[in-house]
Amino acid sequence: MSDYYTIFTNIGVAKMANALALGQSVTLTHFAVGDGGVDGDYNPIAAQTSLRGETYRAQINAINVDPENPSWLVIEAVIPANQGGWYVREGGLFDQDGDMIAVARYPETFKPVLESGVGKDLYLRMILEHSNTELVTLKIDPAIVLSTRQYVDNSIADHDADPNAHGDMLQVHNGDSQAHPEFLRRNRTDTLTAGFWTTPVAATVAGGNVSFDAALGNRFTLTATEALTITAPNPMPVGGSARLELTMDAIGNHGIAWGPEFRVNNGSISSEPNAVNLIHMEFSGAVIDVHITQRAEA
Repeated sequence: MSDYYTIFTNIGVAKMANALALGQSVTLTHFAVGDGGVDGDYNPIAAQTSLRGETYRAQINAINVDPENPSWLVIEAVIPANQGGWYVREGGLFDQDGDMIAVARYPETFKPVLESGVGKDLYLRMILEHSNTELVTLKIDPAIVLSTRQYVDNSIADHDADPNAHGDMLQVHNGDSQAHPEFLRRNRTDTLTAGFWTTPVAATVAGGNVSFDAALGNRFTLTATEALTITAPNPMPVGGSARLELTMDAIGNHGIAWGPEFRVNNGSISSEPNAVNLIHMEFSGAVIDVHITQRAEA
């Protein structure tokens, strides 16, 4: 056996056999990684029902049949840059019932976190070998899942190769005299989902508290004329990013405080008169990672 490998767990074998007998499928949803627990690197066994030291669980991005090996299923997931600070030595695939279907021994890989001074996305890939690959299906939450570079490249290639990709969209667009003034914002939900920056929206100040509605856009502006506390949006986005352009008035020297959900990783607020603070926010569940830079007012 290779040094690094993937095996079906006993539960996984039983579920695959049952799915084959009943003409059903096993639906995979999550890809978990771990550091191996107390023992660190170890040889996984089929009797496992969980990882020994799980550190992160991600939505599965894609399941594809390997073009060179039709009995191989290639499962992919991504660990984003704001997660980490631990080693990856083991991996597990979980179905919609929360059962671990397969477990893998991974080559030791350190996943840094942004606070350490360097950050990177870690792309995970696990290969399952089965004679009937159609038994495995994928269930994802499109609001959470991240795409690998290869998936995006393949999607663009497929799109470019389709002569009917755009249909009559261009003709309709050219015939619309009001096409451009609000073009990107005419469907704000799609714009936000796609990751485009929206037209700036004014943040709200009430009783010294700054609030912004992430459903209205992802770029906000505010001029500070008093001491302020920046508060988290309610409801808190499960993912994505936003930017607040905070400008000090001509007087400046206004204290700026943060709500408990914010974690300032880089930079600090400048309270100098007319200072422009560009506050970039990354949403991750209950935490908002913040990076701050300044630019001179034009």
